[in-house]
Amino acid sequence: MLPSCANFTIDNANFEYGGASKRMLKKWANAEYRSDKVKLFNAEPDNVYVSGANNYETETSDKYSSVSNAFINSTISNTDSPALHLNGKDSIIRNNHFENVDYTCSEGWSHQAAVNTYMGFDTNFTYNTLINTACSQALRGRAGSDIRYNYIKNAGWAQTDGALLGGGHSMAAAYNWTMDHKEKGLRFDAAWPPTAISQWGTDSYAHHNVTIRNKGLVFKGWKQRIYNNTVVDLDYINPITQTVDSVVIPRLVIHNDTQKTLDSNDAGSAIALCVGNDIDAGGCGAGVGTLYANNLSALILGNIGPTIYRKNTLATIGGPILATGTSNVETNPTTTTNEVAAEYQNKVQKLLRDPNNYDFRPKLMSTSLIGTGSDIGNASLFPKTAGYSDYEGLPSNVDYIGAYDVSGQYYSIPGKRELEASHPIPLDNSLAVNSQITAKIDSDLMWRVARDDQGASIDYQLYFEGEFVGSYSQQQNIHSLVEVTLVSGETYQWRVDVVVEGVVNTGENWQFTVE
Repeated sequence: MLPSCANFTIDNANFEYGGASKRMLKKWANAEYRSDKVKLFNAEPDNVYVSGANNYETETSDKYSSVSNAFINSTISNTDSPALHLNGKDSIIRNNHFENVDYTCSEGWSHQAAVNTYMGFDTNFTYNTLINTACSQALRGRAGSDIRYNYIKNAGWAQTDGALLGGGHSMAAAYNWTMDHKEKGLRFDAAWPPTAISQWGTDSYAHHNVTIRNKGLVFKGWKQRIYNNTVVDLDYINPITQTVDSVVIPRLVIHNDTQKTLDSNDAGSAIALCVGNDIDAGGCGAGVGTLYANNLSALILGNIGPTIYRKNTLATIGGPILATGTSNVETNPTTTTNEVAAEYQNKVQKLLRDPNNYDFRPKLMSTSLIGTGSDIGNASLFPKTAGYSDYEGLPSNVDYIGAYDVSGQYYSIPGKRELEASHPIPLDNSLAVNSQITAKIDSDLMWRVARDDQGASIDYQLYFEGEFVGSYSQQQNIHSLVEVTLVSGETYQWRVDVVVEGVVNTGENWQFTVE
């Protein structure tokens, strides 16, 4: 533990077995009863802990000077504790790999997550890979957090509720993949029920995220910006039984909690008087003032919970969407049953090229997604939020639905960038789940680019079946096999070499089998 640090950097470190519980030393977490459940808190596990002074319950971001601590290019694995605790304003967690962390999730701090930054404002959490944690949350961001280009997979088996990525106040979550969780992939959360207007999140951005094999995306609060997200309707696979264990049809929820708020507050209170009203008339909460556009999901609803609720009347679980929507595609707009029935038909995945291999681009025939989107970068059409008006992460000239365009030379694959090319698409046969994933016969070859801090010049040389087939820059990672006819049932090998300032670093051999 490094307390009261500032301007401290951990770079290129490897913490294997990087955290342990102190249960064997009789240092247990405290317990308090919450309804019929026991909540553990204030445990003292040994783990990587870098701290700057911060009172997260009572203070606000503008009362803190920057501590600027950084944890970068490192690995933490096999911990019976949160992988990392980093608090303090303007901290950076970038380009790290976390795996097999907090596998009991039984002790920790308030707002427990596999990576704890909730006591730090304005945290930069980018280009990280996190695989396997028992916690329902991989990360919960505080105000000002920048959560982008992260690869989060397989979590939540020891907890209920939660989301892989969470937050809700004046933050941004963009270009993330959140996968394999029995709960949500991404959630901007709020108190349930809220008893003060300030308990709702506001002024946050969620765009170009992909969530797969979980319940989808949930956005509470108001004055949010929700653009170009893709909720893939592949079924959740139970990590223990390896069988389909989907609880609900994946959905995008922009929560209208008007009724729950009215039921829980005095009729004359400030929150009860404004909840759900039009924002121009002084309304608050319940999704008012929120803009959502270019999203792709089987269901787009105003209610939480497993029920599909499309009525215009209010209920405890929600009501009609009060946010303003433009150019969204809901593939099952008339579905009224939550059961995975014939009418459901996994329609989202059928619009995408190969979601099993993480190619989330639309098929050429998916005309509902191509050229039909709205330009979210046009501030006159899609004004930024007043509370986060200086956000600069929205791309311009967007004309597509979902997280990816149909064409282009670069395909964003989030997660830790290594010194070599990584994460092949189609997936390498060794990475395919139960070796059952096969590639489409019209597959392109794509890869996660290498770290861009290795030198002034980084290029890629691609070899297919042992033959050199093309050179690419750091801004190009898509190779179309236009001169090759793939054969069903055949297995092919390929690799990508990284050339740094003229020095060739031979890449790993990958292979895939065509369906």
